[in-house]
This record gives sequence, C-alpha cells and structure tokens, in this order.
Amino acid sequence: MKRLQRSVWLMTIFAASVGWFQSGCTRNLKPAPEAHRVAGMKNAAKMTVQGVYMVAQSQPWPGRWRIEQHVTPLRVVIENNSGQPLCLRYEAFSLVGDEGKRFAALPLNAIEGVTVESIETPRFRHRHFYVAPYYSDVYPDITPYPHRFPYDPFYYERYHTYWSGISLPTPLMREKALPEGVIETEGRVEGWLYFERVKRVTRVSLRMFLVNAETGEEFGEIRIPYVKE
Repeated sequence: MKRLQRSVWLMTIFAASVGWFQSGCTRNLKPAPEAHRVAGMKNAAKMTVQGVYMVAQSQPWPGRWRIEQHVTPLRVVIENNSGQPLCLRYEAFSLVGDEGKRFAALPLNAIEGVTVESIETPRFRHRHFYVAPYYSDVYPDITPYPHRFPYDPFYYERYHTYWSGISLPTPLMREKALPEGVIETEGRVEGWLYFERVKRVTRVSLRMFLVNAETGEEFGEIRIPYVKE
C-alpha cells in the first residue's frame, strides 16, 4: 500500500513538473504558414521593406533562467540598405495579435534618475551602429549617435516597471539585448528583444516601424506573422 502511495506521489510530482515546463516554455511561437521562412534556421522568418531586411527567430533562451515564463524573447537580425539612417527604438517594435492586443518591447535599463550599470562585454553583434546617447554609460565602448536622439521618459516609465517583482533582467539578458540607437546605411545588428509575455492569443505579428533617424519620418513597416503551436 505504501509502495502504491509512493508511486502515485512520484507520478503526481512528475506530471506537475512536465506541466510547469510546458507552460513556461514559449518555443510555441513559430512562423505562420504565409511567412517567408529562412533556410537552415528553425522557427525563423524574414521580410524586406524599403531596403531594410529583418530576420526574426523564436528559439529557446540560451541562458539557464527560464525567462520565457515572464517574457517572450525573440532573436532578430536587421540589415539597413535603405540609404538612410535607421532609428531603432523599443516603441517601434511590438507583437500584435489578430484581435489587436499589443505586447510591447521592453526596455531593460532604467535611464532617468538612476545610476545604470555599464555592460563591458556586450554580446550583441553590430556594424555601422551608433548607440542612443543616453545609453553611452551603459555601452562605454560603442560610439553614441552624434545627432539628436531624444529620450522618451513616458515609454520607459510605463514599460520598465514590468520588471518589478521578478528577478529579471539577468546580466546575460542585458548583454545580449539589442539597444536603442541608429543603424547607418549598410549597417547591421543582431541581438535579442524581450516582449511582454504573449498569452491568450493564437496569432501575432512582429511589427517594426521604419523611421529615418535624421528626419523622424516613417518610411515603411515590417510585419512577420507568427502562430502559437
């Protein structure tokens, strides 16, 4: 009888752990059937608009923390061949459900009114890229954009509070994060974006508004559709 009770107890624990793992893992985002897939890259899709090429990949987070329980991470590659400086701001990115529900890209660093910790060894890749001027202390070895690039306190105040009460972001998340800044023409960046956790939707589109960093004019929008497995 005791052996039977112990077996039932072990099966219950195992089932609970499996359910926890499945609910926490967001590898369930994959490119929709109509998306343009990338050969040789699992769960990756691409799109080119006005000379801006983006690849977005939904893959397991490489760190030891299961951050997918709190956020939806996406690895992105952006190449700028538009002939104009491309502005990268978190507010330009979002995951939007077919019903209109929006999941915002989250800033990892609180900038205004606090002392930010510098990232001495960033793990995102970049070429012909300037970091936003207010990130100059965070990325001391990356040249800041020399022209006007105003800080948006409203966006940061609204979405940086997402991290309150959870033990994120981790140092690895900050090192791999794609920072705000400007990609010059023929430039390229590769890093991670972290969105509010996608839930209660069956389809989302990764959206990126293309904005000229000098003029502030929008010149296109990239949309890559995803579905939940």
